[in-house]
Amino acid sequence: MHGQAGDPTEHDDVVTAVQHALQIAVDAREERALEVTVRYAKDRVQFGRPIGSFRAVKHRLAAMHTAVERPGRSPARQLPPGPRRASRPPRSRPARRPSRTWPGR
Repeated sequence: MHGQAGDPTEHDDVVTAVQHALQIAVDAREERALEVTVRYAKDRVQFGRPIGSFRAVKHRLAAMHTAVERPGRSPARQLPPGPRRASRPPRSRPARRPSRTWPGR
């Protein structure tokens, strides 16, 4: 019977709700980190120009924005958690490229 103590579907519903809540928290942190980073790039001046005007910094910020605004992110924001229909494999993140090293550093 649904709703009895020890019912596996009830446990799955709780796990799903917690996973959704954690994903929303992670997404909010990512958005905040992007906002702070963009503000810093606009405010920080080097060689008489804001560092956000440098091409390398622009590219890094664009990559960061793309990662934060990835498609399919936070489905929990649109729909309330419901019962799990089928188990899905965990979402994989794209592999990160190693940071570039510049000659002489």
